[in-house]
Amino acid sequence: MATINSIGSGIPIEITKGGTGLATITDHCVMVGSGTGTVTPLTIATDGQVLVGSSAADPVFYTLTSTGGTITFTPGAGTLNLEAVVDLTPWNEVTSDTQALLVNEGYIMNYATAITATLPATAAVGSVIKIAGKGAGLTTIAQNALQAIYFGGAATTTGIGGSLTMTNAHDCLEVVCTTADTYFIVKSAVGNFTVA
Repeated sequence: MATINSIGSGIPIEITKGGTGLATITDHCVMVGSGTGTVTPLTIATDGQVLVGSSAADPVFYTLTSTGGTITFTPGAGTLNLEAVVDLTPWNEVTSDTQALLVNEGYIMNYATAITATLPATAAVGSVIKIAGKGAGLTTIAQNALQAIYFGGAATTTGIGGSLTMTNAHDCLEVVCTTADTYFIVKSAVGNFTVA
């Protein structure tokens, strides 16, 4: 038995007859309903873009960003990789005049007189050390043999005689190792430091 279907429509088939209302549809686009109107094709997304809703309006494709820079987005064809940057640095309060520093740790310097904090003898590239002043005593970061600290255009004297010293009780800094065991750069600092 033959089946004959007829909807009495022109071409393109109207929305009211179950069609899109379009003669052609852009390759790779996403279609959005428009009530009784013609279906709306959205712009074609680029690698890694996501569809984001918009109240009472058509959604749009959007490239994700991180305002605080704590998430890195790596887009690809049909992929989007997200890497969260979370600071899990353990912090130690220093209440004596000397401190052996460890990589990937933070130190709150809380002592009434001068503190000498010595860099670790071994440090992998990318290791960080954070220091925050709290007590009245100013902190001096001392070095081991062959070590140096670079602070902008200045550098400490290489080796045991070199150092970096706070000039205010509440100065803070973060150093990162750029050459294993030997060279450190100041990544960020608040306050002024004396380079020796």
